[in-house]
Amino acid sequence: MRIRRAPLTVFLVALVVRLVWVVTASRDGFPFRDSLYYHLGAESILAGHGYAGLFGVPIVRWAPGYSGLLAGVYWLFGTSPLRGEIMNAVFGALTVPLLYVTVRRAFNERIALIAAVMLCFMPGPILWTDLLVTETVFTFLFVAFVALVVRSTPSWKWTLALGAFVGVSSLFRGESLVWLLVPAVLWGRQIGWRAMAARLAAAIAVIAIVLTPWTIRNERVFHSFIPLALNSGDTLWAGHNPAANGAQNYPSEELMARLAGNAEEPQKTVLIAKGMQREAIQFMVHHPLTELRLIPQKLIALMRGDSHAFDWLNGDNYPTLNEQATVYVGTVADAAWFALLALCLLGVFGLGRELWRTPLLRAIRVSFITALVLYGFLYYGNYRYRLPYEPLMVVVAALVLDRVWTALRAPVSEGVVS
Repeated sequence: MRIRRAPLTVFLVALVVRLVWVVTASRDGFPFRDSLYYHLGAESILAGHGYAGLFGVPIVRWAPGYSGLLAGVYWLFGTSPLRGEIMNAVFGALTVPLLYVTVRRAFNERIALIAAVMLCFMPGPILWTDLLVTETVFTFLFVAFVALVVRSTPSWKWTLALGAFVGVSSLFRGESLVWLLVPAVLWGRQIGWRAMAARLAAAIAVIAIVLTPWTIRNERVFHSFIPLALNSGDTLWAGHNPAANGAQNYPSEELMARLAGNAEEPQKTVLIAKGMQREAIQFMVHHPLTELRLIPQKLIALMRGDSHAFDWLNGDNYPTLNEQATVYVGTVADAAWFALLALCLLGVFGLGRELWRTPLLRAIRVSFITALVLYGFLYYGNYRYRLPYEPLMVVVAALVLDRVWTALRAPVSEGVVS
């Protein structure tokens, strides 16, 4: 495969695979769970009513980026969840050549091709293409950010550019704000930590500028300072409460009623979210031993098999596949995920230190540590939270497979030479 053609080829293969899944899994029912609000938010934006959901109630639980993107797709091609799923397929497919080019620059053509082929067919990212949620687009943004960082230099120009990129990405999901740790670690040793702190402050200032219009909107609508979104409140609570088990759990009606008091929407949503945040922080402070016991449970929940995507795909009486097909696809998805996890663990502990000093693997290492802290401690473990990190895991797995292939060929080559 010629180098110039490879990115286009892997993109087309990945796109076909994802489109086949979207067509196969497309359901006749209305979107549900988070997908419903993203869809309604897009319709509301398109109609000129701002970012609103059921009964026209303004949305602040989720950041507006994904619904805004959906609104653009709906405006161009018509209002239909299927159009959004096709959009997901395109972004998922674009992630593959982006990873290919990034790995090729860092290592070589063979490792890049292994990584691209693996990501083309990894079931987890493919399954989520059929859902109107942020995972697929956010994964593309994250891989793009890592690609930019490993090509960047610790200049003020790159600092401002990366700050703007993170600011825009945070309008899709707020945890992108921690991405700044990647260039901070990579650049810190080059320019010194004091100079890095100045650049970090500049990047944060750019992010604040990007978020200012949205923050002003929230102040006007909800009469409260909300820089981004409120879903961090219940996400934090789910990881730190008396019933916490490491995975997602939901507050009782009694708790929400107590936190809301007599308030009506939209202020009711604000009071509940901020109240849950307070409850979570109090629990963390007063139950340190429980917090320690929850960490392994959160990590186990984070590493669950990709078959759990069917918890969403088969929801609300609109199953994506019949029971037999669900079991078959789920088994393949789980096998692929645990194989990837095993290869990645081999890479983490088996690849030499010199290899881990390369910019791409240093960026991957910082990203992994950040993810483990976010979802192994701060929030809770959920298999879908790791999806943006799977392309980076694929890179490590590709390096391991390349090492194995080289080792297996070495005796043959030596025999031929002799």
